[in-house]
Amino acid sequence: MDKFDLQLFAENASEVAEMGEATVEKQTLTVADKTFTQADLDKILSARLGKEKTKWEAETKTRLEEKEKEAQRLAKLSEEEKQREAFSKLQKDNDAMKMAIQMRDLRDDAVKILSERKLNHKFADFLLADSSENTLKRIDEFEAIYRENLKEEIKNSIPGSSPKTGVSGKDGIDTLLRQGMGLKTK
Repeated sequence: MDKFDLQLFAENASEVAEMGEATVEKQTLTVADKTFTQADLDKILSARLGKEKTKWEAETKTRLEEKEKEAQRLAKLSEEEKQREAFSKLQKDNDAMKMAIQMRDLRDDAVKILSERKLNHKFADFLLADSSENTLKRIDEFEAIYRENLKEEIKNSIPGSSPKTGVSGKDGIDTLLRQGMGLKTK
């Protein structure tokens, strides 16, 4: 007889201890006022697993058929055609590797530029383009928008306005210090 993991549905360990080794027929699970017996759960699970198994088998069969067709096609080719096929495949792989390296280099350059401009490097992936020129253009556009929004937020978050006049020069500072210490000003 199948055992059921009661701990999975228990709210605390004492419930599991009280239930002990319950048999499959007596086990139930209540979900939103609906009770499922073990037989119901087994039926639901079996149906779902059956669907997934059928799906997996179909996908596997399709992949195997494609590989067999490719093997048959390659078997019919002459030695020269096989070499061309192999060369073509190697060239595609090489192009894919070059593209991956180019994208990595573009990302590294974008991270460097963002860091130099004191922008978060996590934006690099969003700003990447197909070339360094286009990536730089995107970074420039992003920086302009980012800086403008930052200025606006700072302006909105600071109440009031900045002082209109300031104290400048040595005489101004001396005067302020003397006033603050309660001394006579010159």
